[in-house]
Amino acid sequence: MQSGEDTGEKPLYVDLVEIAEFAPASSRATDLDAAVLRSFLNGFNNLLYVLLKNSNDALKLMTSGHVAYDQIKQIAVAGDQLAAAAKRLQDLVEGAPGFRGTATILVADDEPSVRGLLQATLRQYGYTVLEASSGHEALAVCSAYPGRIHLALADVAMEPMDGYELVRKLLLARPDTKGVYMSGNYPNHARTMPGTEFLMKPHDLAQDLPQRIWQILNRP
Repeated sequence: MQSGEDTGEKPLYVDLVEIAEFAPASSRATDLDAAVLRSFLNGFNNLLYVLLKNSNDALKLMTSGHVAYDQIKQIAVAGDQLAAAAKRLQDLVEGAPGFRGTATILVADDEPSVRGLLQATLRQYGYTVLEASSGHEALAVCSAYPGRIHLALADVAMEPMDGYELVRKLLLARPDTKGVYMSGNYPNHARTMPGTEFLMKPHDLAQDLPQRIWQILNRP
């Protein structure tokens, strides 16, 4: 659809404005309770994760010629923009983030929105992030990367190689890497590798990711 073309349909969303234009330069400049805003942002990020997950799932089930494809695509794009805006607002209120690190982390997830959210958050906290959209691509990234990969985040539900198999193969090749599974369901303990960790979607990803990653990296 060409921009400016009048189809009689109302847009699903309006363009986002830069939060920095309206938000204070410092949390001291307002009476806004940072703890209240932090709680709001945590809940907002949970809902945003569900929106992005559902919109990307819907896109996988239809072709680009489907009547609703463009509208759902707009929702997914808007969700990515909202995630970035929420992160900027959180930075303005809380200042420099804690739980910073310098490790290299591999993120393997077949959902582009989830990968984007993870890499943006981790890079903000100082980590070097490698990305892969499948288990096979993750192994190729690991094989080509010359440095140490301190931690691997692997989505359990990837296909054709799921996160359990990816972590098993990755730890055989790089035994000094810490493996972390991600899923919206509880782990299949029969398939988890000894010494690995588990993050529950969306809670651990939306609210506690920097703290959890810092804790895992600093365990003996």
